[in-house]
Amino acid sequence: MAGFAEGEALADIDPARAAAALEEALGLAREVGNRFVAGTALTAMVALRGRHGPPGPALALFRDAIEHWRGSRNRTLLVTTLRNLVVLLARTGRDRAAAYDQARAAGAARSLEEAAENALGLLTPAPGGPAAP
Repeated sequence: MAGFAEGEALADIDPARAAAALEEALGLAREVGNRFVAGTALTAMVALRGRHGPPGPALALFRDAIEHWRGSRNRTLLVTTLRNLVVLLARTGRDRAAAYDQARAAGAARSLEEAAENALGLLTPAPGGPAAP
């Protein structure tokens, strides 16, 4: 948990050190089987990479984070992950599909599980198409 806290504290002032701290926290949490801390570190990592660095690797990590929180049924952290995904989708020009006018109206009638499924669909490259930017 200390590595997670360090990563969060450094996220906007030193993204490289923050990423290293979060990677270490994620590895240690997985090593001891602490799914909550692993998921929390993963969520912080995807939020960080959603704001800094190349979007392609961040998109893949978001898929892992969404699936992690769906599997654990932690709705609060699933919503946090989806909220952070919108920042990355805006950086890649895919935010309209995720958060505006028509999507907002459709989203109002959608369950959280359906929203997570939609987000996973946005992260899946089209068959034969290039990998996500």
